[in-house]
Amino acid sequence: MRAKVLLGWLSQEAAIRFLQTSCIFDPPLTELQAEALWAEKKAVVDALAPRPALSPAKIAMTAAEREAANKFLAFHRSTGQPTHIQDVVKLDPRGLVASQFEINLTRATEHMTYAHTATWCARNCLATQRPDPPPELHDPSEWMEFRGSTWRIWHGT
Repeated sequence: MRAKVLLGWLSQEAAIRFLQTSCIFDPPLTELQAEALWAEKKAVVDALAPRPALSPAKIAMTAAEREAANKFLAFHRSTGQPTHIQDVVKLDPRGLVASQFEINLTRATEHMTYAHTATWCARNCLATQRPDPPPELHDPSEWMEFRGSTWRIWHGT
């Protein structure tokens, strides 16, 4: 899998573990080599000037997008389960500040192929039914760490 990883944003421990267990080097990196590579990237991050993290402006939805958003909200409110979803908004993602340190370029390229279609995002991000069968919960590629908690990445239908 092709990927981009922002090593300088990772903790030293996470970066070294990633470089030694998830990357292929010939010969494999020693712990000292992995630490040196991380330190180089960390110095670049530390030298960045602070930037304000402003809330991105909401973009008006098309009628089809609003309909998909309303179906999504209705579905999640009708399950009888507690939901923390308050609304669906449309934003320019370039204005977001995120803590995503790894990007699967293979998956991103697949998404790029379809993302230009008008309803692709709604179909893939605003699920209105549970998958059948339910998703397997033991596949580590579907899990991510965020602020000390583990979350499952569940793609819509």
